[in-house]
Amino acid sequence: MSWSLVQWFLLASPCLTPFSEGDLPRSRCAHAAVVLEAPSRMLLFGGVHFTGRSTYFGDSLIFDFISQRWTLLSPLNPPHPRAQHTLVHFQSSVVVFGGYAYREGRRFYNDLHILTVSHGPTLRAESVVGTLAADMRTLLETGDLSDISLIAEDDTRPIRCHRCILTVRCPKFGAMLRSDHFQESSQPSVHLPINRKVLLILLEYIYTGS
Repeated sequence: MSWSLVQWFLLASPCLTPFSEGDLPRSRCAHAAVVLEAPSRMLLFGGVHFTGRSTYFGDSLIFDFISQRWTLLSPLNPPHPRAQHTLVHFQSSVVVFGGYAYREGRRFYNDLHILTVSHGPTLRAESVVGTLAADMRTLLETGDLSDISLIAEDDTRPIRCHRCILTVRCPKFGAMLRSDHFQESSQPSVHLPINRKVLLILLEYIYTGS
């Protein structure tokens, strides 16, 4: 898969592949891009690259049509890496919604981000709508402040979870975690007779309800 930038004109002119320089984006598909107001620039966000395994991008780049140069941006609070999302330009902002990423299980996003674009090569991203499901999914993905690890039968990599969430959301886990064996351990590891992929889908349902 190769990345190329092609420019064309509607008045029967031939297609052009302009020379571009700067922070060239990696080849990808299922990304989104919008043309910004003057000065003439294009914002590119996200996408996916397939090389044996899928690599999802959460990068933001600006392409300047005048200088033919790419600039990699460093936004604050950027959206999670994703593909097949919606990108809409409205006034001085760019709205990012939804998308998909496959990491050991399905990940469909329903979060909304507003990216405020300045006239310089900077980008400030602020999450204006954070749903409970999206926040709980982030907690599962990051394992932040986790206090228990689950290990599947076919994979020794631990999945970091939270005892309070497992206990409240799943009676089976609650009964197990209330036992003396788990109460005495500060960071227990639980080996489960279940496939890792199935376990991740189950945990996503426990955390997000979907």
